[in-house]
Amino acid sequence: DELYRIFDNLFSNIRKYADPKELVEIWNEIHEDHITLTFTNHVLRKKTQPESTRIGLKSVERLLEHIGGTLQTTMEADIFLLKMEISSGHFKNSSAR
Repeated sequence: DELYRIFDNLFSNIRKYADPKELVEIWNEIHEDHITLTFTNHVLRKKTQPESTRIGLKSVERLLEHIGGTLQTTMEADIFLLKMEISSGHFKNSSAR
């Protein structure tokens, strides 16, 4: 299911790139026709860590578009922010895991 793949990818990226000494914040907003999820984290900068290719985020964006959702990302200093919107109808039709 797309939602499982989306969240698996996002949490994999958090494990790889987020600073483990800082909090990862996740907010949700429930609207009549969609749900907004926002993730923020401090990015850990290691000299030995390769730069992200953003392939995982591109995959998340394609999966979201497939289910009628959207993705926005920004990076300011060492803070990464990801905001996604998903139609609330998708949750009603999705099987629970």
